[in-house]
Amino acid sequence: GWFIESMLTELVFVYSARSNKPFYKATRPSLPLWGFSLVLGIASVVIPLTHFGQQWLSFTHLNATQLLIIFGIVVSYFLATEILKYFYNTLNNGFN
Repeated sequence: GWFIESMLTELVFVYSARSNKPFYKATRPSLPLWGFSLVLGIASVVIPLTHFGQQWLSFTHLNATQLLIIFGIVVSYFLATEILKYFYNTLNNGFN
């Protein structure tokens, strides 16, 4: 679970940190960024569920509840980074 969570939070952080604006007002990410993010996101969820991931990498099988909890953590992490970015930018603009 830690592998999936850490991979997905790093991917969503890229979208939060790439602009000072809120994610929905930022410029659109490039097609390669979208593509690589999609491939890496899917791979990070699928690899632990495969025979290769379980036998060679010692991942354990996660049930649907655990995956939902991980996705909830990832969404919470993204929202937290957006909120902290807002406050950072607000305070930083106040000092200029």
